[in-house]
Amino acid sequence: MEKEETRLRQYLQDCDMTKDKIEEYVCCKDADQLRLLHQQRKKLMDKLHKAQHKVDVVDYMIHQVKEKEG
Repeated sequence: MEKEETRLRQYLQDCDMTKDKIEEYVCCKDADQLRLLHQQRKKLMDKLHKAQHKVDVVDYMIHQVKEKEG
């Protein structure tokens, strides 16, 4: 496998893209690659928003406990 393709596959793995999606990405044209990248970005943003909500809940709980303490 070419060095550039190996690096590309690593980038896609780093973005949590599945092996099937990586194979699809490597084999398709620019427009389809963009579609796959946008899909992956949306998945990552959804995960990020869910994690942010959890952090917000914990921050709220910390604030509540500190208020009770005085």
